Amino acid sequence: MDDRVESFLETDRNRLSDLAGAAKVTGQQGAFRFGALAALEQDTEVSGTDALDTLLDYQVKGRRFGALRGLWESASGGQYRGLGAMLTGVGKPGEDGLAGTVDGHWLSKGGVWKFDGQLIGSQADDRFGLGLASDLVYTPRKGRVHNFALDLLDRHIDINDFGFLRRNDTAQLRYRYEETRSDLSHVRDRTTTLRGFYGWNWQGQQISSGIIAEREWTLLNLSRARVELGYRPERWDDRNSFGNGAFKSEGRATGEFFVGTNESLPLVGGVFGGFEQETLQDWSYSGGVFMVWRPGDRFNARMRMEVRRRNGWVLHDEDRRMTSFDAEQIAPRMTLEYYFSARQQLRASMQWIGLRAKESDFYEIAPSGRLIDAEQPTAPGAQNFSISNAILQLRYRWEIAPLSDLFVVYSRGGSLDDPAGRGFDELFNRNFAEPDQDQLVVMLRYRMGS
Repeated sequence: MDDRVESFLETDRNRLSDLAGAAKVTGQQGAFRFGALAALEQDTEVSGTDALDTLLDYQVKGRRFGALRGLWESASGGQYRGLGAMLTGVGKPGEDGLAGTVDGHWLSKGGVWKFDGQLIGSQADDRFGLGLASDLVYTPRKGRVHNFALDLLDRHIDINDFGFLRRNDTAQLRYRYEETRSDLSHVRDRTTTLRGFYGWNWQGQQISSGIIAEREWTLLNLSRARVELGYRPERWDDRNSFGNGAFKSEGRATGEFFVGTNESLPLVGGVFGGFEQETLQDWSYSGGVFMVWRPGDRFNARMRMEVRRRNGWVLHDEDRRMTSFDAEQIAPRMTLEYYFSARQQLRASMQWIGLRAKESDFYEIAPSGRLIDAEQPTAPGAQNFSISNAILQLRYRWEIAPLSDLFVVYSRGGSLDDPAGRGFDELFNRNFAEPDQDQLVVMLRYRMGS
């Protein structure tokens, strides 16, 4: 990184990188399966500004990706056993990232017990990290399932160069019970789910806990309905202040509902919604509708619209200062598919998420961890913001032969962060007038041999 560059232009910061090439090899020898993957990014030309707001051009070196995977499996004696390992590496400017896993799998005779476990190690930014993910499932009889899980992640584990990890520095216990009954006269089946979890960081602070109850019905006409209620007790939030101190988040109630018609009909529709309490127990709400139309075998259309209202949404400002916002969010999505034949398909999709937030109240993290009232640090409205993410994609697929395909894909859209708090219509128009991504890709996949 050029030390003179203070920040990159928004269009370059959100732009996707281009792939120079990739290769994959898979194989099997007896009970052992293996695979290897390699990919190389192109160097990217970007623009940024220095401390004097002078425009500078800069070249970002492309990353190099590699992965190796091996898995031994056995199904003798009516039991399944598997033992695998994987190694990934990412070469990038500065520090390369490495991650490795060893995983084990077991399914008892009759499927009553099932275990999956994974030991993870990583080397990134000159730090070595360890993690453990494990899952045990007990199915004493048909329709009843108990699931126990334990995750342990130390402070330094980091696999985000070639994967995704929501957070490190955590330990969590989870339990899930699911019961399905199909012997009821008034419904086709009914599923009841109870979930509980408890998590803490390695400083001993409780960072997550809760209990959630859910019930779902499939009616005699194959319509579906679902209701969920939950409560999450007071906890420590050790992430949203970005290293400026953990703070207390009050206990929160949550709820969701869903009602949908028979999915096998030509026209399917439904409604959904929910509520939840924010960090300081303000109430937020969401709701939406969806529709699926299949007039024939060749064409289908899917549409979904969701709106959300957040009150008292607490975000980090600077140092130990926090600000709450009242926000509105809208998220439409639409997909159209047409099949010229069993081998040729045209697909058009559009997805957009727009958000507008206005500052409400101002807080400071006290030594006790509580959020206490603070004076407004900026001029009124200075912290208002808008975010808009939109993508339009047209894709044509032709299956030349089994495992051999031609893809032609056009994509346009991008992401905008606007501090001016513009309206939704202007945000949407700017996404396509000033796109981060506007590209046409042609890909041919061909299977050689018989």
